[in-house]
Amino acid sequence: MRKLVYMMLCCFLSLYSIAQTVNAEMEERYIFNFKMNPEVLAKHLPGSFLKPQIINNYSVVSFCILKLKHVVVAPLPAFMGYNTISCAYRIGVVDLSMKPESNAVYIVERFTDRKTIASLAPTLLSDEIPIAHTSIEENNGYVFITTTDKNGNIVFKARVQKSPIFKSAFFADTHDFEKFIKAGISSYTPSSREDQITRLDLIKKDNIYTPLEAEILVQNFGDFWSDALLEFDSALHTEGGKYTWKNKGRMKENADPDQQEIVFGKH
Repeated sequence: MRKLVYMMLCCFLSLYSIAQTVNAEMEERYIFNFKMNPEVLAKHLPGSFLKPQIINNYSVVSFCILKLKHVVVAPLPAFMGYNTISCAYRIGVVDLSMKPESNAVYIVERFTDRKTIASLAPTLLSDEIPIAHTSIEENNGYVFITTTDKNGNIVFKARVQKSPIFKSAFFADTHDFEKFIKAGISSYTPSSREDQITRLDLIKKDNIYTPLEAEILVQNFGDFWSDALLEFDSALHTEGGKYTWKNKGRMKENADPDQQEIVFGKH
């Protein structure tokens, strides 16, 4: 009954263009950074207004795991929200449609373990969000993280533990990484509408990130782009924070950067 009422309210709000914001409390977040050849990345980015962000000759591809609670569509109250462990592949890009051009994020795919969220995503976010289940389990001082798709296939698996040392080819220290994450407010992802991409802006209040020693046991990004030969760089963890996603509408994949306002539209 709760699920039905929630879905009806969200659909009602969406019809009147009210449901453009999703709020959540972040319990914890794991980020695994990988190096990717920017020339290969450029071949996969949609449209003409996104280009690879390059740091020390490479682009940053991150597998992000978000453990969230009270995920709710505004203006509904937090107690109506859902808890979820969601994940996504996040890529640093430069957005040429902004004046001046600025850093942004390209999301290859988002995943959720909640059927309700997956069902509402096309209506509220113009985005298809498939089901995937992520477990976070502690054992003998290590944390084991495993993500499986709807068929039970492992798509990501890592073993991590806290580390006093942060090593990265991209970032001088954790503060440098935090600035990189903070700068990526706008994100683009393939839309549920053909030949369009959706823009979401993420307003977040993160706490400090701590470095992790990580062993990547399974990583199947090649299922998306077979020529994306990723090399592991670094891993970090944070706890606590407030997240707000704002649906900023859709753009045509082949949009001219200078025509952004003309082709932008929420519905």
